[in-house]
Order: sequence, then C-alpha cells, then structure tokens
Amino acid sequence: MQASDKQIQSLLTHLFQSPEETIKVLAPDGWENSPYLYYLHPTHDQIFAYRMDLYETHKDGKLLKFDMPVLEEIVKEYEATPVKPVYEFLDLFGNCLWKIFSDGHTVFDKNGIEYDLGSFRGTGSTLADFMNDSLWTETKFDYLDFYCAMGLKSWLSVQSVYELIFERLKQLGCDWRYSHSRVNLFSFNKEQEEIKPEEYEPAKNALAEIENAKREDEIAKFQSQLAQLDEAAEQDKEQSLNNPPKTVLAYRKIYGKLPEGFLE
Repeated sequence: MQASDKQIQSLLTHLFQSPEETIKVLAPDGWENSPYLYYLHPTHDQIFAYRMDLYETHKDGKLLKFDMPVLEEIVKEYEATPVKPVYEFLDLFGNCLWKIFSDGHTVFDKNGIEYDLGSFRGTGSTLADFMNDSLWTETKFDYLDFYCAMGLKSWLSVQSVYELIFERLKQLGCDWRYSHSRVNLFSFNKEQEEIKPEEYEPAKNALAEIENAKREDEIAKFQSQLAQLDEAAEQDKEQSLNNPPKTVLAYRKIYGKLPEGFLE
C-alpha cells in the first residue's frame, strides 16, 4: 500500500523539522564552522582531488573524458560565494534523502505503508516541491538539484546526516528496505506472422526479411550491452557487501542491524 500525498508531506515535515534547528543538531558550532561548509564551498585541494579522480576514472573512456586538472588553474578560476546556511543545508539534506528514498530503496512504516516519492526524477521533484512550498522562498529548487544525488561530492562526509535521517524515521516507527542496483534483461522479439503460400510476395517479403534481420541484429547488440550492465551491477553488489555504503552503515548504527534486502 502506498502512502498518500498528505502522509508523504507529513513524513517530510518530520524529517526536515525546522531547518534552523536541524542545522544546530548537525552543526552545533554553526554552519560556517562545520565540515558542511565545504559542501558548496570546497577548498582548492578538494576540487583538485575530485577532478583528478574523474580524470583517472575516465581517461581511457570512450564516452566521457576529462582533462588532467591543474591546481594553479583551479586557484585562478576559483570565485568565493556567499554562505547561505539554510539554503546549503536544504540542498545537502535533500541529496541525502534522495539516496535513501530513491535508487530502488523503500521507506515503509509499521503498517507496511510505503513512502514512494516517485522515480529517480520524481523523487527529486517531490523534494524540490516540498522545499519550495514549505521551507524556502528566496530561490526555487529544481528536481535536478537532487537527481541521483549528484550534489554529494567525494570530499564531504555525510554519515551523520544519514544517521539523523534514520533516527527520525525510527522515531515514527518507519523502516528501510535496501535494493541492490540490477538490470533486468528482457526480450524485444515479436512473433512473426505466418505467411500463407498464396499470399507470398517475393519482393515485399524479401524487404520484410531484411528488416527483421536488421532488427534482430540491433536487439542482439542491445541485449549484449544490457548483459554487460547486469554484470557490472553484480560486481557493484559484491563490492557493497564487502564495503557497505554509507547509508547502510548509518542504518546499522541507528537500528542495530543490517537493512532488509541488503544480504539478498
């Protein structure tokens, strides 16, 4: 059973609570004096390390390629921006919520009601709309601000943010089901209509046979690509079991167990 829009709004209200008060929980000495400042205000070295990681990961790639970063150029192009604690907290918190509510995972309450915020894009839209309507009016958040949690960069630890989210979910009697990424293979083949001998037209049917052959070749190539993705997903699953994601570690700390689905 799926939660209603009203129930989802109520849950999000409990998770965010007062942004100013939640900031005090996460950053008791102030946002400017916390590690979270570097979320949107990274140091030159953090930017350099992040870009170097991208370069090393994709330097041999065919689709994505990055130039080797140069620290001096990063320092030269860097522009300081004003610190906006509430805005920056909402951006960070929203990205962390995406990692828990989307990506195939499920939040549910003691009655089995599932809090589905939508697809990858839908979850981003739900979070953005909630913040725009209830928490922030200076500018508008967009689903892209939270889509796939791309805002979470490697230089910032968000473990305590995940722990706070799970702590507040637990307060409401909610739990979390983990899902490993997986690509399911399927067939695109259509059953070919049987052609009666008296209806056979050589020219027409020769073209049809060529088109079918092309289509079957394209299907075979696509299924081969899906198989590679599926294999990569299995490797990611094995890696996750050996080195659990931050979300799983945070869940275990708050609930004292591994989430349902993680060992499956």
